Amino acid sequence: IPHEFTNGVCVCTAKAVAMVEAGGTATCYTALETALGAAQSGSKVTLLASVELTNQLTIPSYVTFNGGEFTLSGEDLLNDGIITGGTFTATVINFTGDITGGTFDTISYFMGAVSGQISFKTLDINGFTPEIDLSHAVNIVGARVGIITNDLPVSDLKLPDGYALEVAGEIVSTLPSAKTGTIVAHEHGYTYTDQGDGTHSGACPCGAITAAEPHTFAQNNAGEWVCVCTAKAVAKVGDTFYV
Repeated sequence: IPHEFTNGVCVCTAKAVAMVEAGGTATCYTALETALGAAQSGSKVTLLASVELTNQLTIPSYVTFNGGEFTLSGEDLLNDGIITGGTFTATVINFTGDITGGTFDTISYFMGAVSGQISFKTLDINGFTPEIDLSHAVNIVGARVGIITNDLPVSDLKLPDGYALEVAGEIVSTLPSAKTGTIVAHEHGYTYTDQGDGTHSGACPCGAITAAEPHTFAQNNAGEWVCVCTAKAVAKVGDTFYV
């Protein structure tokens, strides 16, 4: 007879490792492979125990997967669905799915979207136009980001404020093709450029750019009125400077 589970345990002592919820019905399974095979579009799969994969599995399209407090280890996990949480020491290969939460050792990205409150040790980007938003990522100092196919503007990663990407000890605004950078804590250091219209803007080596703002002049030892962007005032009338 089929297992009958109570709190994930059958009367025969068999333990469920995953639950599939669909259409208001929850069904428990003793094997994750079986649970994923039973999941249909719109289903939610939740881990009920840590699982070590002995072969590569796939989260199907439009299936939501949450590992909760448990760990998925072993062979690769292919994601065509939506991962919302869990701990993954197995490499997650993101083909067409989305990742919105979880803690990952390695994400190998091809397509789909990566966002939300995630943390990771390594993010390998294989796609040409990555849809990645790390603005809410956590515990990512020291994490590695690699790009395989083409140069990647660091701004495309949408790192949280106060973070930057470092390659070979230097902060970069572009991650070169076939290179790997490390996420580091970073305080912006701007170099200002005169815009020629009475304003200047600043650029940091990390790629951050300030909005245009009016010149601010201070008098140097030579008696000249100079802005941080090196623009010089040629006349001063009251509190107004002219360049």
